[in-house]
Amino acid sequence: MPYQPHKQVTYRIAEPHEFPDQRTVHISPLPSGGVEFLLRRGHARPELAREFTLQTAHLIVHGDWREYAADTAGLERPPLGLLLGVSRWEAVQPEDMPDGHLIYPTDYDGGSIVAVRADTHTDQLRHDTNDLLLRAVGDGLWNQHWPHTRPPAPPPRPAPLSAPTATLAVLL
Repeated sequence: MPYQPHKQVTYRIAEPHEFPDQRTVHISPLPSGGVEFLLRRGHARPELAREFTLQTAHLIVHGDWREYAADTAGLERPPLGLLLGVSRWEAVQPEDMPDGHLIYPTDYDGGSIVAVRADTHTDQLRHDTNDLLLRAVGDGLWNQHWPHTRPPAPPPRPAPLSAPTATLAVLL
């Protein structure tokens, strides 16, 4: 059976009051079950949000990237540092980008680097997005799915640290 995407992912420029803190990117759940990447006004050009929406829709529709954690609030937590995959934005000067592109994603086994035209966003937005991607992709909440391969199982949750339940005896 072909992959049926269950997440609609869109990007849009948002007003500061739509953010829970001072970050420049925030993921907000949609009533449809999808997610919306909110990019803080003043940190991204509107055409960047449109191009990311088009590119992301293509990747999700074709199943190249799949979500393994339905809890979008989990993306807001600090990364666990599992480094199961890599996805990043890298700023590229306009003259070094292919004509007509604001972004240029490159997938490789285990990750993705997205060349983003440097004059379309602030450094703070890029850093905040990379922090979010470190959690989403690095901790396995979203995984890459290459054709003719099975997606990996979601990573096990680390067990919380607890006090020992038995006393230690000292042998003399």
